[in-house]
Amino acid sequence: KNTYPSSVYIDHLARVALHKHPDTKFMSVPPPYQTVPSLFFDRDLRHGRLEEILTHHDTLRVAKLDPEQLLAWWREDPGFSSHHGNWHLYYPFDESPVFERQGELFAYMHVQMLARFDFERLALGFSRVEPFGPSFGWDKPMKYGYNP
Repeated sequence: KNTYPSSVYIDHLARVALHKHPDTKFMSVPPPYQTVPSLFFDRDLRHGRLEEILTHHDTLRVAKLDPEQLLAWWREDPGFSSHHGNWHLYYPFDESPVFERQGELFAYMHVQMLARFDFERLALGFSRVEPFGPSFGWDKPMKYGYNP
């Protein structure tokens, strides 16, 4: 059994410590897709096999089986994912929020993200994002699964 913490856990702890400590609070830290690339890129991509992957995984061919794959570029964008993760790192859910109106900032940022995703869906001829949560589909099978 591996008793050492994972690199993802260590990366997160380092980011929290660097952000919270007064001496390093404003230090520039590399984005997570550079420090923990396994979270963002599959193994073949990290080992320089991009040409071969692109040749064998044509997005349009895959999209015929699962139309949602046309939006994979948006869901899997490393910069966007990094921004979203950093936002939650700098504004954690806590009993004593960093800012007085932190809940409002949380809602605003996520509404903006969903608005952009809605726009991308409508541009491709898809329907808008459907609500998902208690009494909004948790008790039914999902139409499309996530297939990164």
